[in-house]
Amino acid sequence: MTGGERTQPAAGGKTVSGVLWMAAGSGGQQLFSFVIFAVLARSLLPEAFGLVAIAGAILDILILVSRVNLTEILIQKDVLDEDEKSTAFWASLSCGALLSLSVFLAAAPVAALYGEPELATVLRWMSPVCFLVSLTTVHEAILRRDFGFRLLSARNVSATGVSGIVAVAMALSGFGVMSLVAQRVIYYGWMTFVLLASVRWRPCARFSVPVFRRQIKDGGTLLAASLLGTGNQKVIDLVVGFFLGTTALGYLRIAWRGFELLLGLVIGPVTQVIYSSLSALRGDREAMARAYLKIVRFAAMIALPVFAGAAILAPEFITMAFGRQWEDSVPLFQMLSMAALFVPMIYFKTNILVATGHMRQVLAVNVIEFICSLAIAVFAARISLEAAALGNVVRMALVTPVILWFVRRYAGVSMSGTVMAVVPAALSCVAMIAALAAARYGLDGSGNSILNCLMLVPLGAVVYAGTMAVFDRPAAIEVKRMAMDRLRPLWRFLRK
Repeated sequence: MTGGERTQPAAGGKTVSGVLWMAAGSGGQQLFSFVIFAVLARSLLPEAFGLVAIAGAILDILILVSRVNLTEILIQKDVLDEDEKSTAFWASLSCGALLSLSVFLAAAPVAALYGEPELATVLRWMSPVCFLVSLTTVHEAILRRDFGFRLLSARNVSATGVSGIVAVAMALSGFGVMSLVAQRVIYYGWMTFVLLASVRWRPCARFSVPVFRRQIKDGGTLLAASLLGTGNQKVIDLVVGFFLGTTALGYLRIAWRGFELLLGLVIGPVTQVIYSSLSALRGDREAMARAYLKIVRFAAMIALPVFAGAAILAPEFITMAFGRQWEDSVPLFQMLSMAALFVPMIYFKTNILVATGHMRQVLAVNVIEFICSLAIAVFAARISLEAAALGNVVRMALVTPVILWFVRRYAGVSMSGTVMAVVPAALSCVAMIAALAAARYGLDGSGNSILNCLMLVPLGAVVYAGTMAVFDRPAAIEVKRMAMDRLRPLWRFLRK
């Protein structure tokens, strides 16, 4: 694979195939990663997760800087010549090496700022990550241009498996926080190794200053938007760790991990296809708005009951997954789950704004979100850990009207239409929550956690489906038809 001129034949089929591979890989990776995380949670103390959360937040932001969004810029090129690739490679590599060195040297001052001496060791061991990621900026672009999503999916899943197995073995052997550090470094090291071994391209000794300036100019807005988007969440970890300490942050990270798993499973697959779907309708603004509202509607139908049910079953969910030592994470997870009401309305904002050519508006929205996140996190973390978790819900409630205005102003999607797309699922969730709460009251003190879940999950599903059939019958019928279309091949296979 050399990633030169973009291949046109059968691109549609390759795109569909690529989406399927990435969706399957993403789901498998999420579940596998969660299982490993659950095992580690049973073996390590909250302080270990807090330390790595602080270091991880810093490095996740710097990783974006080390890539300078050059992968995305190269993917968009119709023809990718050697000057473009080699210039991008050396630029990214230099940035990654500089950032890794900076993290290593700044480890002690950062640890002193947080009052956590062990954080210095964690940061030093994790510092090579920026350099490792920068090595594959061009290789990943080449693979994506050649529709190599199957390999990318296999790389992600295998990296999760290899790093997770090593981390579990180290945790069970008493390595403590270093098991989480090793997991992160091995994960990125494996991802880098697979790409370098799979893509045959190697850089030449070329660096074009005009090409570099154009690449940075093209990627500048996208990089700023990406940094702010990532910072919206990472700033919470950094602020909570600073004001409340690593142990409190560890409890919050467990709650966040459960939230992120559900979000990745129910919303992640939608994001794999939405940009392509909306881009195909770029010439018809009304059709794009209708498609967007349909996506919001179906995302709400899937996400809201999952998060509502998970919040009700959080005592069983958290303790079964991570162990009873994490019971303090239960109310935090329940608070975070309340944010799911706003997720379908705002989660796809970037997709439609980019599809309509409004990248600067994406940056503006991310600036507003980041400022709001930082202000609320600082205010709430001074009060309590519970306030910090609830602050995320408050942030989303505040920014949702602003985001809906941007989407209406620049993409032509009605604000009221977006809200109404969520209402049927929200009303059905109210009925489901009432039924589950009543059932929980009757089950208190009887049975065990697994039995309670086996009884409550089907009840919630039946109540939700029944009320959705009343509040939004056309959508319920469409979901049933789609489910049957997926299940028929399996049914035919089982009957053979």
